[in-house]
Amino acid sequence: MGVFAGGRDCAGFACTIRVIMALFRAGAAVAAKAGGTMMRTMLLPFRRYFDFSGRSGRAEFWNFMLFTLLVYAVVGGITMSVFINNAGHDMNGAAASTSLIGVAGFAVLGVFWLLTLIPTIAVQVRRLHDQDKSGWFMLLTFVPYVGGLILLILMMLAGTQGPNRYGPDTRASYNAEVFA
Repeated sequence: MGVFAGGRDCAGFACTIRVIMALFRAGAAVAAKAGGTMMRTMLLPFRRYFDFSGRSGRAEFWNFMLFTLLVYAVVGGITMSVFINNAGHDMNGAAASTSLIGVAGFAVLGVFWLLTLIPTIAVQVRRLHDQDKSGWFMLLTFVPYVGGLILLILMMLAGTQGPNRYGPDTRASYNAEVFA
């Protein structure tokens, strides 16, 4: 049994869900202070699915990454708990039906990965555009060891202030025009 930060005992998957919910509530509270756009920016890359032009701010990128992390954590946690609970059982009766649920969970994760692949690449390209860099910087991903780290640091940096060659400043663009 572990102790959750709130002082309550929890174990395994239940503790993971509590931590995820606490992080989500904290992020929602911050977003509410900033104008309540957290859910909008989480889902905006789906509205701009194949849009590799323009700019995306840090809020859009990181909220989308949080959304995908939450989906992977919840579905993956449920799937793994089903497989862990099945360890040591034969494949007959109830154990067979729960392992089918586990396989379905992995299928859901695979489909979700396929659905989010293009929006993830697109939002990263737009995030690079926000810093007045070419989307071809995404190829840094293929540099062993340091490429992903460099790209992560670039995703954290603020964009250029004012308009650049890829469009207007993103800090002014989270308005009704973007979400219409």
